Amino acid sequence: MSLLKRVIICIKRKFAQNILLFLIILLIGILVSGAISIGRAIERTEENVWRQLPAIAMVDQDWLAAELHWQEYGNWPAPPITVEMVEQVVSLPYIRDVEITFTSQFHNRGLSRYWETNSEMQDDIFSLASWGIQHVEDFIVRGVSAPSFLELTTGMISIFRGTTFTEEQIETRAPVVMISHELAAENNLDVGSTISLEAIVTSGTYDFTASWFDDKNIFNSLEIDFEVIGIFESTMPISDDINDETARLELLNTFFAPYTILIEMETFRIEAFGMDASRIEESLGFSNYLLLYDARDLPALREAASEILPEFIVTADVSDSFSDVMTSMEHVRSVSTVVLLLAISGSVIILSLVIILFLRDRRHEIGIYLSLGEHKKKIVLQFLFEIMLITVVAVSLSLFIGSFLSSGLSQNMLIQELSNMRDGSIGNGNQFMIGNTIFTDNREIIRFSPDPLSSEELIELFDTSMDSEQVLIFYGIAIITIMLSTVVPMVYVLRLEPKEILL
Repeated sequence: MSLLKRVIICIKRKFAQNILLFLIILLIGILVSGAISIGRAIERTEENVWRQLPAIAMVDQDWLAAELHWQEYGNWPAPPITVEMVEQVVSLPYIRDVEITFTSQFHNRGLSRYWETNSEMQDDIFSLASWGIQHVEDFIVRGVSAPSFLELTTGMISIFRGTTFTEEQIETRAPVVMISHELAAENNLDVGSTISLEAIVTSGTYDFTASWFDDKNIFNSLEIDFEVIGIFESTMPISDDINDETARLELLNTFFAPYTILIEMETFRIEAFGMDASRIEESLGFSNYLLLYDARDLPALREAASEILPEFIVTADVSDSFSDVMTSMEHVRSVSTVVLLLAISGSVIILSLVIILFLRDRRHEIGIYLSLGEHKKKIVLQFLFEIMLITVVAVSLSLFIGSFLSSGLSQNMLIQELSNMRDGSIGNGNQFMIGNTIFTDNREIIRFSPDPLSSEELIELFDTSMDSEQVLIFYGIAIITIMLSTVVPMVYVLRLEPKEILL
């Protein structure tokens, strides 16, 4: 009789016992399958969340620590951010590139700001025109250190006509500028047009009124003609939110220029006041953006930077905005890991005891096989095949049941964790600050992707389905566990002689 035929006959003859063994393996398989599914879902969700974060950080003051120090001692302890501090961090292996920008405001005689039709934002954005000054207007000028500066690389703006800066233009302080399509249309400008920007130094001895920029009150100025080499358009949508719309309108009225020419103009203005221009970062709106290879390196960057930066200076990023989400998922992962370890260790013990009982019940059958001259190896294979056949069916069924049950259970656990841990500091309502976001130098948040990730969207990312690799791991764990549970009692039984077994 073939081995397979004998296995099938024995399974039918011991049907009740094999059903019990099938149910035990099924239950254990469900636990193992569920634990693996949850672990895989946590990994996949974390990966998706990290993918949504920009791999961007910045050297910044530790505002919380500095504030606590100020409250206790009465002085602000954090030093100003400098280029030297940024260069220290850039040497770390996590940094792919760095962008340094300077922001200031310069004046123009003749250009008009761009406003939306019937815009209600004019009262929220500073403009000289709102003070009755019609012959001069000031504009934000952002000096960039790279042709592919942050607003371009993140998709916040795109080139509509013309081109961006070249490395040579940045290094040689070329007077070139990029402006928005809306501002260009408002003032009949195009690529090749000339815009005059002026660093005006006023006496500053009187109240700010409509006469502030009259010629009699200006004692020095530096005027430079800039060529428009590029016109950009913004990808920021029109929004009903006043903060978003204010940020969009400010961007549309912003000039981009090489930072070197910006430093030249600001240095003139500082020295005209008789001040020291050696710490230009303190006068200009200095900001820095550290571009990482991978957003998952943000925590490691923060830890490494803390060892080389001065006290109260840190690297800031947006990973803290979902720290409670990660903590919640880590709790769920811990539970699933404990369940997996208990299921594996417990299954070896339980199945070993159950199989020993089954083998004791079939001692006489084993003794007869041995008396008839059957090789022990063939007897072991027979019992292994019997148990493996039952195992494959039970494990296959538990794979689907475990994945189904773990999906609902783990999602409920994650929702409960998020509900317990959310403290309202992360976002509005059920919104998490996750998305293509970066901090600006004035501590506000610019959102390149208008819709942050909600908790419902986070749950949708929580996929407990197992891929082929996870299925193979599951089957591997199940087969190894069953083999260990079977071989140990088989060795115990088969080391006896036929007479000892039959008596």
